[in-house]
Amino acid sequence: MKIDVPPNSDVVPQEAAKFIAARRHGTQFLRRGRFSFAVSGGWLVLRALAGENIPWNELHLMHVD
Repeated sequence: MKIDVPPNSDVVPQEAAKFIAARRHGTQFLRRGRFSFAVSGGWLVLRALAGENIPWNELHLMHVD
């Protein structure tokens, strides 16, 4: 397990968006043809994710609390 500790909380949404976008390219998602994930209380993450290169038509996003 790798644990990353950001320098401050302001960078967490951007780092989470980068992490999600990078995982979208994993083989388990490509086999299914759809990338699904849930974000809990993550409006800042969703806003940061909008700036990532993601094929939105392949995305199933769930916002949960």
